Amino acid sequence: MTVKAQGGLTSDKDWLDKVNNICESFPSFEVVLNKPAFFGDSVLFLTVDSDKIYDLHKKIIEAVSPTEEIIKQYLELGDYTAHLTLGQTYFGLTSEELKEMAYRAEKELIPYPTFEVNFLRVYQEIEANKYFKYIDIPLK
Repeated sequence: MTVKAQGGLTSDKDWLDKVNNICESFPSFEVVLNKPAFFGDSVLFLTVDSDKIYDLHKKIIEAVSPTEEIIKQYLELGDYTAHLTLGQTYFGLTSEELKEMAYRAEKELIPYPTFEVNFLRVYQEIEANKYFKYIDIPLK
C-alpha cells in the first residue's frame, strides 16, 4: 500500500528522521481493503478504507515538504488515493487481463479483509520501477 510516493524523497535521506518522528507518535490503525478499481486502464488496485492512512499521508507530505509541482506530479494530498496495487500493464499484463483480474478479485476476495497497520516500510528505488526494502519504521 503506498502511503507516500517517491517525490521529494531525496537521496541524502534528510527526510528520514522526519518520517521516523512522525511514526513514533502515530498510532497503529486498521485498514479495510475494498472493491477493485483502475487508474486509467493500466493499473488495477484494491481501494482502501481508512481515514488514518490519509492522516499519515498528509503528515508525511507536510514533513517532507515537496514542491507543489511534485505533489501534483505524484498525485498526493488532494489527489492521493489510498490503494493496494494488484497489477499493471507496465509489468506485462494486458488491459484485458487486468479486467479479468478485477472481475475475479471482486468475486473471490469478498469479504474483503481488514488488517492492522503497525509499521511503515520505506523502499529504495535501485533502477526505474525496481525497489527493495530499505527500512521498516514501527508506528506508536
